[in-house]
Amino acid sequence: MLQSAVAAVFDGDPRNIKTYISLAEGRQALLEARALDCGRKLLAEKPSAIKRRWDIYWEVWEAEDEALHLAAPPERRSLPQISTFGEAR
Repeated sequence: MLQSAVAAVFDGDPRNIKTYISLAEGRQALLEARALDCGRKLLAEKPSAIKRRWDIYWEVWEAEDEALHLAAPPERRSLPQISTFGEAR
């Protein structure tokens, strides 16, 4: 699919198509390597340690969200807040 889309952009010139595909594949490999490295770092801790840390992040986020809500003008406080899943709270 990528090759046919690239072929249309480069008017079917095989040299340009090959060069573009090669560059795209190289970039894809780099991004994949970076993502795997980030994943290894992110999940290097034991699951219980990750849960504790993420629980703290969640609590801080909720406290900041509540502080922003309380700092809003009264007329805005009555508006329903939308959670990250699109549900009103």
